[in-house]
Amino acid sequence: MSCTDGKKYTTKKSRGGDVRKNMIFEINGKPCKITVVSTSMTVKHGNAKCNITGVDVFTGKTEQVVIKASAEINEVIMP
Repeated sequence: MSCTDGKKYTTKKSRGGDVRKNMIFEINGKPCKITVVSTSMTVKHGNAKCNITGVDVFTGKTEQVVIKASAEINEVIMP
């Protein structure tokens, strides 16, 4: 839950399907404010996928990730 590798924030686990616009999550190890979230629907035996795009809160660079809706992703808790 708490960060020990020099980061200035803590995280908690959330599901990919719970990600919403304007929330802050870790994408590729960087804290990002979410700008776009799109979810693909499942087909017969597949899993829903979430395409998440956000802007790094420190550098302003755009980051993107595609994960399963049931997968865990770190929600950032800024002090």
